[in-house]
Amino acid sequence: MKTISRATPLLIALLSSSFVSMAYAEVNTPLEAFEQLSPSALEKLRNANIDVNQLLANDANDLIVTFNKDRYAVDNSQNTGKNVATRKYKLVKQQVSSQLKDTQILRDYYGSPMSFYRVNSKKDLVKLLNDADVESIQPNINVEPTLQQSLPFIRQPQTANTYVQTGQGRYFFKGKGSVVAILDTGLDATRSAFGSCNIGSASCSVVGTYEFAQEANGQGDGQLDDDPSKHGTNVSGIALGVAPEAKLVSLDVFNWQVDNRGQRQLLAPSYAIQGALNWIYNNHITRNGNGLNVVSLNMSLGGGANKTATNDLALLGDLKNMGVASVVATGNEYYTDAIAWPASEINAIAVGAVHDTTNQSARVYCGRDYNNQDKFNYGYRVDDVTCFSNSSNLLDILAPGYDITAAGITMSGTSQATPHMAGAYAVMRAPTVIDRTQDSVDDTTRRFKQNGVSVRDSRNGIVRPRLDLYATLMSIAQS
Repeated sequence: MKTISRATPLLIALLSSSFVSMAYAEVNTPLEAFEQLSPSALEKLRNANIDVNQLLANDANDLIVTFNKDRYAVDNSQNTGKNVATRKYKLVKQQVSSQLKDTQILRDYYGSPMSFYRVNSKKDLVKLLNDADVESIQPNINVEPTLQQSLPFIRQPQTANTYVQTGQGRYFFKGKGSVVAILDTGLDATRSAFGSCNIGSASCSVVGTYEFAQEANGQGDGQLDDDPSKHGTNVSGIALGVAPEAKLVSLDVFNWQVDNRGQRQLLAPSYAIQGALNWIYNNHITRNGNGLNVVSLNMSLGGGANKTATNDLALLGDLKNMGVASVVATGNEYYTDAIAWPASEINAIAVGAVHDTTNQSARVYCGRDYNNQDKFNYGYRVDDVTCFSNSSNLLDILAPGYDITAAGITMSGTSQATPHMAGAYAVMRAPTVIDRTQDSVDDTTRRFKQNGVSVRDSRNGIVRPRLDLYATLMSIAQS
């Protein structure tokens, strides 16, 4: 199956051709097909940003079709709500499909005005595009999950394929025996990225989910992930991608609050953050024989613009003494002389974001400046610090944080860089590694910094290491 190109202009010569009304007599060549396309069909192609020349040249095309459901009336005396909509979708889909002889329905999105077609002839393609019941089309684009870029970028695959021989057999460096605590919006453990999840079972990567931020009614919200965009789920998937044999515990510290403009916002109150840290402290294996071996905690959250170190979370120091690395995002306000709290805490590892690919024509949103104006960056290269990443002398380390896909969700930010580091700590502080090195949290951090790739932030000249997990692991053999 050939790929359909996007963002390619139509040929001027073809656009100047006149539309010929025909009964779809013979459609054997791209030109014959084009001459039978209606103006509305061409508009659908323009709106989908599809190169019509390549589309018509292909022997077959995979297309996601959205139908015009409003063209069909349904007697709703016996049905209401969704059932009526579903019946209307079914009617219009049947009408369109009945005209197509060389087209396969690869997937029907039941209850939705969409279907996924493989159109195997130019004649069917013309019919489909001309059909007034077809509202729009989209090409089927195979998008490579960016986690598959970020993991090789930090050399995680080489790390995961390295092993030592132990009394129990081969041990691969995938974080086995470690637990990462994710302080975020929650975790949708039903997603396949986390295994077959009866939480706490061997087949599930999630050992527990707990809520620390009460809603206005004094109760938890009962949501697996408070954020409609699934921020906590994405963050959790990244950490697990780096340390696939580690376990996760989700500590939901966010709730919905109304700001002074009457807008609902998803925020993490400090009482919830303190509560989650206290939970880790009390349930750590060093204090509770039946507790969890939490080796890192991830806080992809924060606010403010701190230019000096803070010391408001004393528990971070206690947790560090217990062997827990507190990994925190620096924030996305593109400050070049400050970072957010709690990344500014003296016992936090502050993580900024870099690009893991090169794209000289991309348009990257950088946030808003002090005048509330949107700012953009045009083009980036591998190991460029992202334009939105907060940076200052308080920054510790960098990791990939642009267009990161995990658990089926794609996001960008220092929020995505941070779990790469939290997962890296899970690998480097797993029991088999610690038994050999006796490294403290500070020792592990020093390894990451000494073995990272040196990156200079062009905005302020600050040089910091970017995570190289394999080089860090190899440093053990030399110690």
